[in-house]
Amino acid sequence: MICVIPKTSPAVLLEPHHQSQLVAWESAHGTPQQVALRCRIILGAAAGEPNAAIADRLGVNRHTVELWRERVRQSGIDQVWEIAPGRGRKPHYDQAKREAIINATLQTKPKGMTHWSCRLMAKAQGVSARTVNRLWQLHNLKPHLSRTFKLSGDRKVLEKLTDVVGLYLNPPQKALVLCLGQKSQIQALDRTQPGLPLKKGRCGTMTHDYKRNGATTLFAALNVLEGKVIGQRIVAFFGNAGVVCYDLDGQPLWRRELGWFEAELGLASSVLLQDGRVILLCDHDGEPRASFHSYLIALDAKDGSTLWKTERPKLFPSWSTPIIAQNPGGALGIVVNAQDQLRIYDFASGKLLSWVDGMTGWVTPSPVSGRGMIFATSGKEGPVLAARLGGTNDSTHTHVTWKQEGVGPYVCSLLLYNNHLYVVEEKGTFTCYRAETGQVEYQRVLEGKFTASPVAGNGKIYVTSDAGVTFVLRAGAIFDELARNSLGELTLASSAISGMCVFLRTQKQLFCIDARDRGNARRD
Repeated sequence: MICVIPKTSPAVLLEPHHQSQLVAWESAHGTPQQVALRCRIILGAAAGEPNAAIADRLGVNRHTVELWRERVRQSGIDQVWEIAPGRGRKPHYDQAKREAIINATLQTKPKGMTHWSCRLMAKAQGVSARTVNRLWQLHNLKPHLSRTFKLSGDRKVLEKLTDVVGLYLNPPQKALVLCLGQKSQIQALDRTQPGLPLKKGRCGTMTHDYKRNGATTLFAALNVLEGKVIGQRIVAFFGNAGVVCYDLDGQPLWRRELGWFEAELGLASSVLLQDGRVILLCDHDGEPRASFHSYLIALDAKDGSTLWKTERPKLFPSWSTPIIAQNPGGALGIVVNAQDQLRIYDFASGKLLSWVDGMTGWVTPSPVSGRGMIFATSGKEGPVLAARLGGTNDSTHTHVTWKQEGVGPYVCSLLLYNNHLYVVEEKGTFTCYRAETGQVEYQRVLEGKFTASPVAGNGKIYVTSDAGVTFVLRAGAIFDELARNSLGELTLASSAISGMCVFLRTQKQLFCIDARDRGNARRD
C-alpha cells in the first residue's frame, strides 16, 4: 500500500501592523495590479489557506503562490513591490533618450506655450505620449502645475493679511481689493517677483499678483450701443465677492453681493453699461448644486439697486457676454447667447421677448448685431446663424435667415464688418460670409491656433494667433493677406482698436501699434 503525504507550505506569520499595511496596499487606488495580487496571496497565506485554494481563488498558478509565500517569509512584506533581476519589461529607449526628455522638460518651453504637454513633448522627441508620461511620473515632474507665492517686506504682514484673507470666501460688507493703473489703456501683466523654475519633485512657482494690474472685468461707464463714455463711474464684477462701483477718482460709490455662484469654470460674462444701467449675466450651474437659478439682472448705476431680475431656470451656463441691439421701432434688447437658445430680453423690463433654437453647448463667443440682424455661434462646432430682429416668442422658423451647421468656433467671437461676417476657428480655418445671405465668399486656413477674436479697422481685418502672429487681411469678398507680423509671445487676448492705434496684450507685454507712423510701436 502506497501512502501519499500532502506537501505542507511554510506558514506566513504577520505582525498586526504588517497585515494592516498589506490590506492598505491591496485596496489603494494607485497600487499596480500585480502588487495588489501579491498582497492578496500573502493575506490568504497568513489566513491559513493552502496554496491550491489560493491559486484557484485568484486564478494564478500554484507555483506563483509558493514563490511569493517564500519570498515574503524570508525578506518581509516589502518584497511585493520588488521585481527580480532580469524580470519585467525591458526599456524601449536608452538612457540618453530618457535624459534628453527630462532635460527638455526642465530647461525648455515649446514655442508660444507656457509649458510642455505629454503630446507636445512626445512629438518633439519622437516618442509616444505614454513614454513621456511614465518618465514624468518616475521623476515626479509636473510641468502643468505652478504654485503661487508672495514674499512681503512688511513686518506687520500677518496682521494685515488677517483683514483680507476671507475676502472672496466670506466678503465683508465694505472690503474691496482693487488696483487701477494710472494709464487709460489696459496694463501689461508682469509678475512682481521672480519665480523658481520647474525641478524634479517641485513644480514651478510664481507670485500670485502682477505689476500694474487692473481688474479683468473693469469697465468705465460706456454706452455699448454707441461706444461713447456717458458717465463718471467704473464698475467691476468679482463673482462671489460681488459687484462694485467707483468714481474716476477711486472713491467707492456702492457695492452689491449677488449670491454664491456654483460654476465649474467660473463666471466669465463681462459687465454691460447702457443708459445708466448695469447689466449682468449671472449664469452658473444652478439647481440642484445651488439654492437659486441663473439669472439676468439690471442694476441702477447710481446706487446699485435692482431695477429688474429675470431668472433663467434649467439652463446650462453661458460664458458669453451679452450685447445690446436695437429692435425695429427703436426699443433696445439684450441678446444672450447660451446653450440650446439664443434669447432676446427687453432692456427696460427684462421680459423675454423672443428666442431661436438650435444652439449647442459650451457657449463662449459673443453675438454681434448690425443691418437689423443678429449673428451668433455656439461652441464645439456649433452652428453659425443670422436672425432678423423684431421677433416674438419662438422665432426659429420665422426670423432665421440663414444657418451654417458645424462650422462655429469654440472661443473666438464673430466679426461683422461692412457687408461681411468673418469667422475664425481655433485650428485656423478663416471663413468670410456674405452677411445677408450666408454665402461663403472664401475660406482659408491660417497657420497656428487661435483664441483671440478678430477685429477690424480702416478697411483691414486683424487676426492674431496664440503664438503672437497677427495676420492683416484686406476686408472684402476676396482673400488678400497684406502683412504678417509676429510679436514672438503667447497672445490670447483680443486686440483693441482706439483711434489710429491697435493694442495687443501678450503674456508679458502690452504693445501699442500706431497706424499713423508705420512700424512705430510702444510697449509697457
